[in-house]
Amino acid sequence: MLIVEDNSDQARYLVNSFNPAYNLEVAYNGRQGIDKAVSLIPDIIITDVMMPEKDGFELCGHLKHHNLTSHIPIIMLTARVDADSRLAGLRRGADAYNGQHWIIAKKG
Repeated sequence: MLIVEDNSDQARYLVNSFNPAYNLEVAYNGRQGIDKAVSLIPDIIITDVMMPEKDGFELCGHLKHHNLTSHIPIIMLTARVDADSRLAGLRRGADAYNGQHWIIAKKG
């Protein structure tokens, strides 16, 4: 799993939520996310939308049009929950677009 999130607290939360059940890699901006996705070919990508260098829309569009990564499911988790942003994400190829009001239930 590749997590692309520029906010270190959010990235840490996601890592702690999915670790150790998944092999995780983290990228802290869209450019790093694209590079890691192409080199690692993760099973799934969770990305923010608003990030430096390349935003989540650009990341999604690039990866969905790249021969090596077009099959990878991409989930966008973001504070941008307006209809236009949601449509932009889905049009770029996101498999899911969710607001950051989500909560990951922990086992135990």
